[in-house]
Amino acid sequence: MAKIIWHALSVKESLVAAKTKPTGLTEREVGHRLQRYGENKLAETKKNSPWQLFFSQFTSPLIYVLLIAALISLFLKLTIDAYVILVVILINAIIGFVQESRAEQSLEALKKFLSPKARVIRNGETKIIASNGIVLGDIIELTEGNRVPVDIRLIEVSSLKIDESTLTGESLPISKRTRVVPSDTSLGKRQNLAFAGTSVLSGRALGVTIATGDKTEFGRLATATSETVPEETPLNKNLNLLSKQLLGIVLIAVTSIALIGLVQGRDPLTMFLTAVAVAVSAIPEGLPAIMTIALAVGVQKMARKNAIIRKLAAIETLGSITMIASDKTGTLTQNELVVQKIVLPNLTVSLTGKGFNPAGQLLAKNKPLTKTQLAQVQTLLTPASLANDAKLKHSGTWQIIGDPTEGALIVAAAKAGLNPTELASHSPRIDEIPFNSEHRLMITAHTSHKGISIAAKGSIEAIIKSSTSLLSGSKKIAFSQNKKDQILKEAHQVASQGFRVLAIASGNTRQKLSLQKIPGLTFLGFVAMLDAPRPEVATAIATAKKAGIRVKMITGDVAPTALAIASQLKLSQKNESVITAQAINKMSINDFRSAVKNNSVFAEIPPQLKLKIVEELQKEGEVVAVTGDGANDAPIIKRAQVGIAIGQGGADVSREVSDMVLADNNFATIVNAIGEGRAIFTNIQRVIWYLLATNVAEILVVAVSLFANLPLPLLPAQILWINVVTEGTGTIGLAVEPKRSDVLNGRPRPLKEPFINKLMLTRILLVGSMIALIVFLLFIYTYRRTNSLEYARSVAFTSLAI
Repeated sequence: MAKIIWHALSVKESLVAAKTKPTGLTEREVGHRLQRYGENKLAETKKNSPWQLFFSQFTSPLIYVLLIAALISLFLKLTIDAYVILVVILINAIIGFVQESRAEQSLEALKKFLSPKARVIRNGETKIIASNGIVLGDIIELTEGNRVPVDIRLIEVSSLKIDESTLTGESLPISKRTRVVPSDTSLGKRQNLAFAGTSVLSGRALGVTIATGDKTEFGRLATATSETVPEETPLNKNLNLLSKQLLGIVLIAVTSIALIGLVQGRDPLTMFLTAVAVAVSAIPEGLPAIMTIALAVGVQKMARKNAIIRKLAAIETLGSITMIASDKTGTLTQNELVVQKIVLPNLTVSLTGKGFNPAGQLLAKNKPLTKTQLAQVQTLLTPASLANDAKLKHSGTWQIIGDPTEGALIVAAAKAGLNPTELASHSPRIDEIPFNSEHRLMITAHTSHKGISIAAKGSIEAIIKSSTSLLSGSKKIAFSQNKKDQILKEAHQVASQGFRVLAIASGNTRQKLSLQKIPGLTFLGFVAMLDAPRPEVATAIATAKKAGIRVKMITGDVAPTALAIASQLKLSQKNESVITAQAINKMSINDFRSAVKNNSVFAEIPPQLKLKIVEELQKEGEVVAVTGDGANDAPIIKRAQVGIAIGQGGADVSREVSDMVLADNNFATIVNAIGEGRAIFTNIQRVIWYLLATNVAEILVVAVSLFANLPLPLLPAQILWINVVTEGTGTIGLAVEPKRSDVLNGRPRPLKEPFINKLMLTRILLVGSMIALIVFLLFIYTYRRTNSLEYARSVAFTSLAI
C-alpha cells in the first residue's frame, strides 16, 4: 500500500485500495490491522544510554594522549601528576555529556505532532480514540482546531482549510478538495490529502487513513532526521588534527630520548622518567579546560543577545560560515499576513500598522481619508467581514483565530472603524457557498433590512467573472470589458510585487445560493496583503555580504512572493529569476549545480529538495548555516554545519536538532553570532600560541639538558603544574577577550585553516626558544653556584612560570 499514489485515485478507488467503506472498519478488522501494521506512532529509535553517552566523551585523540600520560604516571607512582590529568579529562567529559544529552530528545519532540485523540467512524458509529489506535483504512473526522493524526485521503470536504506550514513551509493555509490531482503533483499542492501533524484552521471533512506512524510524511521526516549524519564542525576537525600532531611529536620525542639514552648507556628507569617528562612537556594539559571556558563564555554572551547555543563547538564554527540558507516565512518575514493596500475603482488606499494589531491609519496619497472616502472603504470591508470565519482576539497580544487571510481582512475592517462581530449580528448568515479551490471564491447570504444581501470574496478573476456592475464612488455602473481588463491588469501588477490579491463584491438575491447560478455581483475592489519582511533583516543581509557571507532564500512559498520579498531585502540580483522545484526536476546535474551556485532565491521547494540543495552547497566547499522553523526543516538543520532554529512559533523537533536557536526570531542575531564566532576562534588561536610556546620551551629545556648530560631542570610534576595551573589561569584573559568592532569586515576564515598557521608556528618556535634559553641559563647558573639541584629546579620552575 505504501507504493499507491493516493492523490491520483478517486474517492471510490481510494476506499477500494484501503479495503474499507464510508461507514468504517469493524473492530475485528481493526485488531487484525493493528497486528499487521502496528500502532500509529513513530518507531522507537535505539538510544545511547547515559553511560554510553558519557563514555563517548573520551573518544577525542587529545583525550587519548592525556589518558596515556595519566596511565604512565600511575604506573610510575606519580599519583599527583595522574590525578591532575584525570581531573581535567573528567571536567571536559561532564560538560560534553550535559550538552549532548539534550540533543537525544529530538525524536521525542517530533512525536508531539501526532494528536493524542482522534475522531473515527467504525461500524457506522463515531468514536473518540487514542491516535495510536488508528489503522490503515480507518475513516477519520476532521473539524476546526483538530491536529490531523494520520495521513488521510479526503473523501468529503466542507470549507476545509489546513495549515501545512510545519510540513511544507507554505505560509498560507491550503484549501482542500476531494478531486483527483495528477500523480506528479508536489507535496504542498496535493489538495485531496491531509497530513499528520498539520492543523485544521476551518471547515470539516471525512477521510480515509492512508498512512500511519513512520509511513506518514512526518514519520519520513523523523527517519530522515535520525539518519542524517551531522557535518563535522571545523572546531572538531582542528582539534583532531592538533591532537594527532601532538601525538606525533610525543612519539618522536620519546623514541629519540630512548635512542639517546641507549647510546649514552643511561639507566633505563631514569630514561623512562625523562621520556615521560618530555611527553608531558609536549601536551598542553590545560587546553581542553581553557577551550571549554572560551566556548562557555561565548554561550553566555550570545544568550544575552538572543542566540541560544545548544552545542559548544557550533560557536567557533559560526566564524567559518560562508553561506546562510534561510527559510522565508517567520525568518525573513514577520509571519503575519497584513492588508497593506485597498484598491477601489476610483480610489487607492494604503494601511499602516503592524501585525494583527487593529491600530493603524488609512491614507490616500499619504493623507487621512475624508468621510466620503472612508465610507467607500467601509462599503468594501463590510462584505469582506461578513464572508469571513476568522476572529480577532486579544490576550496579551493580538491573535487571529482561523484563516490568516480572513484574519487580515478582519484587522483591516477594524482599522476602518468597523466592528466585525456587530456586523455579523446585524446581518446573520443564512446561506453560503464555501470557498472552493476550483471556483476560487466564497459567497455568503445575509438577512438585513433591505432583504437578503450577498457578500463575496475570492480571486480577482473569479469575482470579475461573476460581476455585472461595479461601484465607482457612490455610483453603480455597468462593468464593461475594457474596465474589467484594466482592473485585471492592475491586480496582476500588484500580485507580481509579492502581494496576495483578494477581490470583494456584494449583491442581492431571492434564491438559494448555487455555484451553477451565481447572481450578478457588484464589483467593489480588491485588497493586497503581504507577510512583510522584518525591518532589521535588510541591514543584516547587507552586513553579511560585507563579511563575505552569501544569503540564499529557500522556501516552500510561491515564486512571485519569494522574489518580491527577496527584492525588498536586496537579497537577489537585478533581473534574477526564481528557481522552483519544477524547474530543478527538469535540470541536468550540471545545470542544477550552476543554479545552486549562482541563484539566490529558491521557491516551492519541498524538504527533500532543500536538503539536496544544502548538500550541493557543502560539496562546493561552502560552510552552511541553515535556518528553519518547521518539522520539515529538521533533517536540513541537522545536516548543516550550523543548524539554526526559530525560537518563537517553531516546531520542537527543529529546535531539538539545532546547534543554535534564535530566541527573538531575528535574522540579525545570526550575523551578530557569526561575529562572536570569529572572535572566539581568534581567542583560541591566542591561547594555543601561548600554551605551545611554553610547551616548546619545556621540551627544549629537557632536551638540551639531556644532550648536555645534565640533570633534568624540571620534574614531570612541575611541568604538569605549569601546564594546568599556571598556564590555565594565565590564558583565561586571552580566552574571554571581547570581539573587535571590525571583526565582520573581513572574509570568513577558510574551513580547512588549522589552528596553527606558518606565521604562528614561527612565532611559537621563536618565543619558545627564547624562554628555554633564559630558563636553561638560570638553571645552570644556580646549579653551579649553589650545587643544589633542588634549589636550581625551583629557580627553573619559577622563571618558566613567570
